[in-house]
Formats: sequence, structure tokens, C-alpha cells
Amino acid sequence: MDTFFHGVPVEPYAQVLRLESGKRRYRVMNNSAKRLFAVADDPLDCLKEVEQTLRTVRLPEQRVSALGQLVMGIWQQFEADETTYIQEVAYRGISQFQIEEKIGHALANRQRIRWIEKADPRQSVIEFAHLRISFPKRPPGIVTVEPVESSYERGAL
Repeated sequence: MDTFFHGVPVEPYAQVLRLESGKRRYRVMNNSAKRLFAVADDPLDCLKEVEQTLRTVRLPEQRVSALGQLVMGIWQQFEADETTYIQEVAYRGISQFQIEEKIGHALANRQRIRWIEKADPRQSVIEFAHLRISFPKRPPGIVTVEPVESSYERGAL
């Protein structure tokens, strides 16, 4: 079973630059902050550079959570205060900033939610934005997030 959500476009964005010499350069930018995350001649090197940069970024305190939009949308809870419903977010192998950017981008592009476990009466498990997300069947509860696969294996650029 697949589910779709509508979202709002988010940053960062990637560009392929074609130089006069015929070479290509890859760069990843953050539009609102005009911040350059990475530039490299090889897309995999660019991704590695982005990965290092994003691990150091902290999220602002008052920010609408893309993960909250996703999980609360599944729970059909449309409240402004997600902390009433999401008690804690546990994540492994990825930063909170990366989770937010991946989910925000996937929501904006209306990617499908792949249900891994929907029949369990206590817990739901989905794959979305190359993340495995587990959460209780009904709020409130703890949400667990971990990467499904490496972004390098996907050839993201």
C-alpha cells in the first residue's frame, strides 16, 4: 500500500555546472541562507562533502518539523504543537538536520510512503525518503529514524 503527501519545497538544491572546458562541476546550495554546502568535480566527492557539512548543522529552535508533518499526517493529527504527540525522536546513523531535509524534500516531491509494518496493533513502520521510520500506532510516542541505505549507493546527484 502506498500513501502520498503534499509538501512545501525545501532546500538544499543541487546543480550541475558545465564549464567552458567541457568539464562538469557539482555543487549543493542552500537557497534561503545562500550557503554553499559543497563543490566538487565528482558527484560522489560532492556528496561526501555535503554529508560532512550537514552533520555539523544545528536546527533552529522554532521550526516546523518535516518528520512531525509526516508522522502526524499519518496519525491524522493536525495540531501546531507536535510535542504533544511526538514525545521523542530517536535517530541512528544520521543527524536530525539530515532527517528534516530528506523528509522535507520527499514531502515536497510527493514521494510514496512504503509500509513495512501496518498490521501490528502497537507500532507502524514505514520507509520514506530512504529512511526507516517506526512510530506507535496511536499518539503520543517515540519515533525512531534510521537510514535504509547509503545516499552514495543511490547516486543522488
